[in-house]
Amino acid sequence: MKNNSIIYTEDLSKSFFKKNKLVEAVKNVSINIYNDEILGIVGQSGCGKTTLLRSILQLSKPDSGKVFFKNREINSLSDKELIHVFRPFVRMVYQHPEASLNPGLKVKKIIEQPFVHYFPDQADISSLKSKEILEKMGLSSSYLNKYQHELSGGEKRRVALARALVTNPKIIFADEPLAGLDKVLQYRLLSLLINLKEQHKFALVMVSHDIDIMKDICDRIIVMKDGIVIEETIRSNGEISFSHLYSKKLIS
Repeated sequence: MKNNSIIYTEDLSKSFFKKNKLVEAVKNVSINIYNDEILGIVGQSGCGKTTLLRSILQLSKPDSGKVFFKNREINSLSDKELIHVFRPFVRMVYQHPEASLNPGLKVKKIIEQPFVHYFPDQADISSLKSKEILEKMGLSSSYLNKYQHELSGGEKRRVALARALVTNPKIIFADEPLAGLDKVLQYRLLSLLINLKEQHKFALVMVSHDIDIMKDICDRIIVMKDGIVIEETIRSNGEISFSHLYSKKLIS
């Protein structure tokens, strides 16, 4: 794989119309995501972080550029092909669990669905998988029979993470996973994420506007502004430091 990257992009661009105005959300972005690392993508709201993730995940097809997974270009793959070679192994945890978790389903079904969908020949063990993965989230099996509205904000995020992890992915993208939580819950969820990453050996990409948190946990940080990557920095001697004026303003 290129430079040991599990995913890399080449000149990725994505635009859309907002209020009859063309917005260039992502402009010629080329990045690498390496095996078993924690990568942070930071920047102010509207800088293109989420659009970049959605373009990489093929949830929103990029206008131009290429995305490679395990050295295979995935842009041109059909939805059926993506199900076999990409989607089970590259998973997403969305910013708002209330919008991404089906309110009409119990937790058991929410967690089981992706496993059964991507691995139908193993559907008979889906119940066992959902129970095991939920316990890793620190939630008892009694939660399997609860609905979304019966869960706290932190519990909803744990269920969303369980749903992402049940297919044993190689990489998880987390879009503002700590947003809206108090400091105690942020710390607990962050500790859980890092522990799960160490256990299951997946790469973790975290999108956030909180550069201080990212400095504490990431191996590398990419800073975005107006759809472009303006700085990429790597941990050295236990610390991450920035040279670009915009990055320093984010910290202050």
